[in-house]
Amino acid sequence: KDISVLILSLEMEVRQIKYVLDFQSKEWPENLDRTKVQVIDESGELIGYENLIFKHQPNVVIIDSLSELLEEGDNANDQAKRVMRWIRKIQRRYNCAVVAIHHNRKATEGNKKPNKLSDLYGSFHFARVVETVLCLWDEGKRLELSAIKTRFGPKDKFYVRRNEHLNYERVEDVGGQPGSSKQPTGGNPSQPGFSHRHGD
Repeated sequence: KDISVLILSLEMEVRQIKYVLDFQSKEWPENLDRTKVQVIDESGELIGYENLIFKHQPNVVIIDSLSELLEEGDNANDQAKRVMRWIRKIQRRYNCAVVAIHHNRKATEGNKKPNKLSDLYGSFHFARVVETVLCLWDEGKRLELSAIKTRFGPKDKFYVRRNEHLNYERVEDVGGQPGSSKQPTGGNPSQPGFSHRHGD
């Protein structure tokens, strides 16, 4: 089955995203064609984003970033509940996977590596209802990727590194063991679900 993707790029301009996609698409699977990836970089309301999802009917919706869906000034917990309810509605109504990029809290003296589930920035509601939370932690020449919440799989932790096509490859397990795969990470985008991916 062919896969179609809609990227709601609410932080980066569409030309920046397309620059990255032009490199990454060289390693994409055959059922994901470059023309099947639509990028939108216009800010708006949730109803406007839903209209775009209805128009494009994607298999996967990528939101960059979750915080851009929030409105300034309102109660943080109320906003988080509203946004998470909207995401669940999108999944069910349009039968698509939703991947949201989010951020963790800044490092402090008492917590120099805030990469736990409780370290998600903002309301606890973001982590409460999702199926999967993947954390990327920058260690300079490599990134630590850890599954800090999973309902349908193991809580793996390993290192990845960006290759010449700007995709990330698994290089070794945490603890020094060689990685079991040199294939680009990311799993099967045709499987429905919602995940946060957050970095430093």
